[in-house]
Amino acid sequence: MVLAQELQDQEFSICDWRQRVSAEEVMVIATESSSEELKGSFAIVDAKSLYDHLAREIVGGSVKRTALDMQIIREDLVNLAGQVRWVDHPAMIADGLTKLRGNLGPLYEVLAKGTFNIKSEEAQMSLREHALVDGQSSTQIRQ
Repeated sequence: MVLAQELQDQEFSICDWRQRVSAEEVMVIATESSSEELKGSFAIVDAKSLYDHLAREIVGGSVKRTALDMQIIREDLVNLAGQVRWVDHPAMIADGLTKLRGNLGPLYEVLAKGTFNIKSEEAQMSLREHALVDGQSSTQIRQ
């Protein structure tokens, strides 16, 4: 919903997202086993290094500019009572919007079903480890 608002309105500000979408009928369904902290705002990223820096509060980046950007993103997440989540590149709904030959499957699925499911980072990394042990390449793992 927020992504759609941002795409449609060039005056959109992420800081005002709650007020902007409060007038819309938005429903988010979380399983009963989800903790309260998982029912808030999410920043979903497919850059594992960015996720690692933000999720573990590592002061980040060897480049000063990158370190500043990390702190700005971290502050925005705190101000939005949000958290960062990681998905592998092929599962990212924006992949086809940001790359020439990006994967459009997840975006089409969200548009068709109106839902987006993600796995825990630990589960995804475990799947990757098992696949590597089984001799799969990184490309095969992502498919």
